[in-house]
Amino acid sequence: MYEYKIQIGICHVGKDSLLKIGQAVDLLQNATSYLPGGFQVRRLRVEYRKAALPGDTLSPCFRRLDEKTVTVVLRDRDGVVFTVMEFGTTI
Repeated sequence: MYEYKIQIGICHVGKDSLLKIGQAVDLLQNATSYLPGGFQVRRLRVEYRKAALPGDTLSPCFRRLDEKTVTVVLRDRDGVVFTVMEFGTTI
């Protein structure tokens, strides 16, 4: 498991106070850099559970569930889950 922190700022959210899609894509691209070597993503599932607001600090946790699946969970320091991303090698 690899963890680091993301501080959500005003630049990360739109007028509706939700995480901008461009910022979400950046998080996804960053997450893919931690996938195991040779891991070919053929399936991506993203589940949004809670909107991130300015001032929130999120920690992505990377976990390999099995040979074909890796998950990235964005959560705060209290363990509240904001987003779950699941990368799979099969469709």
